[in-house]
Amino acid sequence: GSESIFNIGSGARAMGIGNSFTEMGNDAATIYYNPAGLGSLSRQQVTFLHTTLFESSVYDYVAYAYPSADLGSFGLAVMRIGTDDIGRRDNISDIGKFSATRMQILLSYGRNITDRFASGINLKLAHQSIDDYSDYGFGFDLSGQAKLTSNLRAGITLQDIVGARLKLLNTSERTPFTLKTGLAWLWGGGNDSYSGAILFDLDKPENRNVKIHSGLELNHRSGLSGRAGYDRDNFTLGLGILYQDLRFDYAYKFIDRLTDSHRLSLSYDFGKVRSNDGVGRQSRYSASDLAMARTDAARSVSMRLHQRLLALLAMADKQFAEGNYQMAYENYLGANVYIEPGASEAVHVESQLDSLHVILRNMPSSKILASDSIAIDAMRQRYRQQADSLEAYYRAKADSIVNTATQTDNESTRQLRVQVLLTKGLTNYLKGNTPVARANFKAALALDKGNATAREYLKLIRDKIGKPITLEDLQQDAAVWQNYLDGLEAFTRGDYTEAIRLWEMVLEKYPNSQRTIDNIEQARLRLKN
Repeated sequence: GSESIFNIGSGARAMGIGNSFTEMGNDAATIYYNPAGLGSLSRQQVTFLHTTLFESSVYDYVAYAYPSADLGSFGLAVMRIGTDDIGRRDNISDIGKFSATRMQILLSYGRNITDRFASGINLKLAHQSIDDYSDYGFGFDLSGQAKLTSNLRAGITLQDIVGARLKLLNTSERTPFTLKTGLAWLWGGGNDSYSGAILFDLDKPENRNVKIHSGLELNHRSGLSGRAGYDRDNFTLGLGILYQDLRFDYAYKFIDRLTDSHRLSLSYDFGKVRSNDGVGRQSRYSASDLAMARTDAARSVSMRLHQRLLALLAMADKQFAEGNYQMAYENYLGANVYIEPGASEAVHVESQLDSLHVILRNMPSSKILASDSIAIDAMRQRYRQQADSLEAYYRAKADSIVNTATQTDNESTRQLRVQVLLTKGLTNYLKGNTPVARANFKAALALDKGNATAREYLKLIRDKIGKPITLEDLQQDAAVWQNYLDGLEAFTRGDYTEAIRLWEMVLEKYPNSQRTIDNIEQARLRLKN
């Protein structure tokens, strides 16, 4: 049996997850895998792929995707594989060079039929040449994608359902038909730190056995992605870096008995978001599509603010280690305004601030003592203004992406966000993660001021934990406050067991001291590590 030579794929991202992309296509690489995926694009995109194969052979893919406002989405792609500078010989005489190439041009169309199903088609112009012999042929693909649940997607492609016929000299050859199908399980997104997908695909080329593809993709909100997969008979690895609208992807494939292969691709998104999903000329985005567009914008804002947070933390940690306590204190204060409720960095920052509070209090030579509340409040205000200004800038940028949404769309998105926050709040409440649950319910109430569920659970939380105990409350009890400070000093010198013992004595009298609880958690993490 045989199959298309272009089964190498069309994007380093897809190659990194074992070419499992039939059901996952949401970029310009999907033109080859499943043109129905064009229906999920909200902005224009160009992508370039370059792969070095064997004996100076190269494989290239370039594509452009255009989602229109009313007519669905269009795509244009060119794929080429070729070997140049092949020596032409007559017996033992060298009489020049020639090349061998295969190329196909794909004109694609994808459209969302409903908010759960999309279809697509590829029209193909194929070309083959060896030396002075060449020919052209035509073919096409049909495909579909379905959102089975909020997390589960499926895809199918009838590739080369009509295969191009090419004849160089005497024999006509047809590109064989291939059936591709797959499933993907997606999780995360929005303001979550991590998101990803698990994928599984099957290929059935004409007159060949079934081929298996599988992959795992893990994305961090900072823009980094890690990938691993299995592509038919070999394992693959991948890495992705997203910076604003530019994405770089790299894939590495282990190949038995041959040189391992490196694949590189670059993608760029541009233009405004289309104003509807292409289901009909008068229709707008479905609620799920609009939510996805807003989630992408929110992720962009969150990623940039998180990068600012990490930069401040790295600077503060370095200054703390070098003994530059004054600057470290200021930078921890600055980092604190970028931390979201319940984030993992919160415990670290609060612990460091407490330690520096003790250190600076005993350093009369410091320019701003930790006990100088007026100076500290001024610093907090300055950093808060900087953070608000930066966030406002990024949010204005993100809002320009989704400015075509109507008030109805905004209401649908708001209600969807409220439901997500309520679900997270309930999950954290049942897990006993009360502070994070409280933040979730407060955020839901801010979006929907009359939400009875959020109000009910906030009352339950208030009744459960009683009046929160602040550091000022602890200072009123001299013996307890001394235990708290002794715990900080033990933590600073690395005696985490002693710090935990002292702080647990504080909790015996003041069980609602959240700062003490967080300190103990941080000390236990240090012991574990």
